[in-house]
Amino acid sequence: MPGIRTNAAAEVLGVSPNTLRSWERRYGYPVPKRTVGNHRNYELMELQTLRDALAQTGNISSAIELARQRQAAPASGGNLVVALESFDEEAANRSVEESLALRPLERTVEEMLLPAVDQLAADPDREAELEFASRWATGWLHGARRLASAASRPAGILLLDSSHGSDAEAVHAQALDLTLRRAGAPCAPWTRPRSSSAGPVPTRPARSTWFARSARSASMHPFTVSAPAA
Repeated sequence: MPGIRTNAAAEVLGVSPNTLRSWERRYGYPVPKRTVGNHRNYELMELQTLRDALAQTGNISSAIELARQRQAAPASGGNLVVALESFDEEAANRSVEESLALRPLERTVEEMLLPAVDQLAADPDREAELEFASRWATGWLHGARRLASAASRPAGILLLDSSHGSDAEAVHAQALDLTLRRAGAPCAPWTRPRSSSAGPVPTRPARSTWFARSARSASMHPFTVSAPAA
């Protein structure tokens, strides 16, 4: 999977490129892969895990130890599925909070929250459970989005959502929006009207990057996707 170059990775962590390289030499973390041209490529989720751990501990050695533990923790959405099937909002919140204590938010969303919603969406006899799960997941993702740091990147991203209001698709769209914002990208979600005569796509803002996707098929790793040409 394509990764993030050193300057962008340092920006995610809020440090200089030299500091990032010194952490790699001293602690062996974060661990970049190398391109054919021998350039460093960092994994976004690993960087975000380290960033969150550093904010929590305030010490790089402790943060790296915590980040490694969270990256290695296996994800399981069994308890969350049970809570959603039981229409138990408190149990669903508790399940996610327990996951966040062991692994980064991005892994919790991608490997736990979204699969739980998709499991319910795959069963046509669980429409009520899916509606509850979608409403709960959307509310939780909105709450997490409010806690995301202010945008740090100059280029904005226009999200073209083609989910057509499907419950599970809408949750995936919100999850991608959250991931982009946590990566420092200013986002402008836009849902295509169902009617083909309902108006044109909004005018492209200055210095923006278009990011067209179909919710559930989109990558949760925003910087691995190329923007279409102007």
